[in-house]
Amino acid sequence: MPYPKDYKGNCSAYCGKPATRWIDIERFGRKRFVSWPYCDDHGDELLQDPSGDVTTRPLDKS
Repeated sequence: MPYPKDYKGNCSAYCGKPATRWIDIERFGRKRFVSWPYCDDHGDELLQDPSGDVTTRPLDKS
């Protein structure tokens, strides 16, 4: 089941900050094998992954 585009929850790192983006992790050739909502701080950390298997999408905060 895909996550809603208008997700308004908190960061998956349990820091209490509101999520601002989706972090998509690629596995087995699937671009969005798993997607998690993260705040800017924790999302930036995940984008440093040297494997290059991590991409990001903004959350729609409408």
